[in-house]
Amino acid sequence: MDEIQTNHSSVPKDKSKKGVQLKIKALKFHKLIGSLLLLPLAWTATTGMAFTIVKEILGNKVLGKSILHLHTLQTFGLHKIYPLILGVSVLVALGAAVVLMWKSPKKK
Repeated sequence: MDEIQTNHSSVPKDKSKKGVQLKIKALKFHKLIGSLLLLPLAWTATTGMAFTIVKEILGNKVLGKSILHLHTLQTFGLHKIYPLILGVSVLVALGAAVVLMWKSPKKK
């Protein structure tokens, strides 16, 4: 049987191929989840900056109010659940960061 040498033991090639395929699937899933979590956070940051620029710097209160409605998704009728979506996005991202820090190899 063909074997691949690893740091600790030898692993049959067919098992390592399955492991690589599993890692590729996990990376694709990670990209998808990361992208989905990024969308509401990026929307909030972008519209928040636009609101500040338009209302406070340019002094356009009417356009500022419209951007604020976009910022809270009130325009689309989602203003009641949007804070929940943002909160879940932040908590999942923080949880993933903590897990990654916990599992990362310690530097000597």
